[in-house]
Amino acid sequence: MKKITLLLFFLLPFFHSTGNAQDGMYSIMQVEQSQSELRTFFEKRLEKSDSIILVIYFYPGSCPRCEGLFSYFLTHKSAAGFSNIKTVGIASHTKDRVVAKYIERQGFLFDKTIMDLDSSFQKMFKYTGDVLKTPFAMLIDAKNGELLNAASFLGMDCSEKYVSSFFKQIEPKRSYAKQSSYDHNLKLNHVTDTHASAFFDSVYTLVENKDIQYSGISDCLINKDNICFVDDILGDVFVYDIKGRPITAIIPTSAEFETFRSKSISDDFFSLLKPLLKCLYLKTIAIDSNQNVSIIASLPRTDFDTTSFELSYSNEPVILRKDFENQIKSIVQLKKLPSDYSEYSYLHKRIQNLEDAYFMPVLKGWPVKGTSTLTPQDSLDSPFKESFYQETPLGVLYDKSGNFKSLIGELSPLHNELKTGYFLSFPIVTENEESIFLADAKMGIITEYTKSKSNFNKIKSYQVFKPLTESGLDSCIKAFNKFVAQESGNIGVEYFEFVNSLFTKRIYKMFARKDDLIIIFEDEEANTFTTKILNINTFEVESEITLPIYSNKNEKIVSLDIINGFTGDNHTSLVSILDSDGILKIGKKSITPNNISLNIKK
Repeated sequence: MKKITLLLFFLLPFFHSTGNAQDGMYSIMQVEQSQSELRTFFEKRLEKSDSIILVIYFYPGSCPRCEGLFSYFLTHKSAAGFSNIKTVGIASHTKDRVVAKYIERQGFLFDKTIMDLDSSFQKMFKYTGDVLKTPFAMLIDAKNGELLNAASFLGMDCSEKYVSSFFKQIEPKRSYAKQSSYDHNLKLNHVTDTHASAFFDSVYTLVENKDIQYSGISDCLINKDNICFVDDILGDVFVYDIKGRPITAIIPTSAEFETFRSKSISDDFFSLLKPLLKCLYLKTIAIDSNQNVSIIASLPRTDFDTTSFELSYSNEPVILRKDFENQIKSIVQLKKLPSDYSEYSYLHKRIQNLEDAYFMPVLKGWPVKGTSTLTPQDSLDSPFKESFYQETPLGVLYDKSGNFKSLIGELSPLHNELKTGYFLSFPIVTENEESIFLADAKMGIITEYTKSKSNFNKIKSYQVFKPLTESGLDSCIKAFNKFVAQESGNIGVEYFEFVNSLFTKRIYKMFARKDDLIIIFEDEEANTFTTKILNINTFEVESEITLPIYSNKNEKIVSLDIINGFTGDNHTSLVSILDSDGILKIGKKSITPNNISLNIKK
């Protein structure tokens, strides 16, 4: 028991984050006049005696570190004398069996779990960004259908003092939202009258079995022989053949948990520590001809100082290569950036694979780093300063051994003009034998660089689409004057969120070949994916095809790729993963010169 007590004592500082969730970047509000609906929701699912309850509302797996706070929040809840308040976990997802498996794996200690399969609970609340990126603790009067208090787990100061104060808020909040996040997203999901499946030459359904039951796709990789993806909730990597037949599930092994384990940690101590560690599969980036999958993973690092009895825990970004039998073939650790570039952080979830290198986006400054507000003292991190934009690379290249090679790219001028720093930065990359093509995705700009051992010389740039209309730019200027220029104290993120809402297009994927560059870009407002084939030398558009993202209400394109020789044919094919009301399908359409000009509007 002493070991367990020590373990929790050591780990609490790691799981704590600075800042108060009440004043944080993410918030949730009840929709006006929804009290009756909320009361009825709980009457159908709880005991008659249940009155004041704690709801932990979450999208499973959306924020693993946030979920790590659940047990500490509940421990402090009991210690503060509120153990009589029932804890209800409400999971926002449609795949109940997979969610139940996930909750069992994580060991969440809810008194009751509710699956919000039909979005009944979501329809009564509005949260920041209308996407459930972070879990919320919600104190609710179930008898009267009132939200009393709420806090995001992201940035929460999970101390006993804070948790105790959270439960002492017993008066209903008197500010209400006019529209729920569900209603907002419903308006965004424009639909056509026809199934997206009808636009493809052939369609295969991804079959489930006892080992592979998916919840959805957070990332997908397709080649001419296989399809693999990271499951949206479980985080396992599922591998299929090109006709939708399941091959294998790749999951974390004990060896991965122990890769960065300190030698000073005993076996007994590590067995107590292990349930609290996270081994995360973030993205698949390659499948080779020997049936090996390269995965961007985040493996736990544990160190224990036997003198100070200080335990530290962090996660290391690696490129993990495993075969279809779930055996580790190699682990490449990406080194830290050189000290000259210490101001930059990298996003290892967005690592992209090149033939002789790995590309990783970088970022710096507020609001992508730091707290939820910018103070006047944060001038070095301020994107409102002209000096911020003197050096703004898009990413960094590492060699295949994980060693730093070079920074590459630069933020497009519009980032500076709007003073948004790295908030809108979303770079993607591709290559052929002669050049690297780097896109500033939301700005719609692709820049070509020569390949060189020493540096990368810029050749030319191409504007795929205009990211903002004139009226949109005027709206940004007005928003800047409202939220930033007139601000006398701390500055919040409202301006950035508003500007981001106006950028409805982004370059989704690129594929470079010897003579042409294939670009797929997404237009949320128009509800379309558009594929363009450009001449590699002139960047002139040779042909294009447009497909709807959403169609027939419940069918959506969730991934789109260009594949040569798919299903054994000699054509280049547009290959899509479709989510048809929770059922995943593979759609293929040949894009020969004769049919690429097909243009399907919504």
